[in-house]
Amino acid sequence: MNAPSFIDKVLLMMRPFMKKELMDVLCVHPVGSGSLGRHVPIEALPSDAGGSYSKMAECQAAVAAKMRNNRDFFAHENKKRVVESLRPGKPKTISDIFGCVEGSFKKLDID
Repeated sequence: MNAPSFIDKVLLMMRPFMKKELMDVLCVHPVGSGSLGRHVPIEALPSDAGGSYSKMAECQAAVAAKMRNNRDFFAHENKKRVVESLRPGKPKTISDIFGCVEGSFKKLDID
């Protein structure tokens, strides 16, 4: 939202290195474009951003208060750990996760 005009060009350069699913999810809305209304109801935005909800500072204070009220939950969640040896199947590698970015960039040719 309110992205600078050059972001579209940056994304076009990054497109070959990103998965198609990620590019389908990513939407850029330049200042004053009005395209945000197709994805998000404008009424849901804070009043600072042109919506009819409360101000951004009030939203931040409400979220911070909720997090402080749930401090015990976050402390307990922070103690949980994953034991990778118990995970079924073969272990995942970086190339499994980031399959579209393979090889070395030492030989990268840009046309």
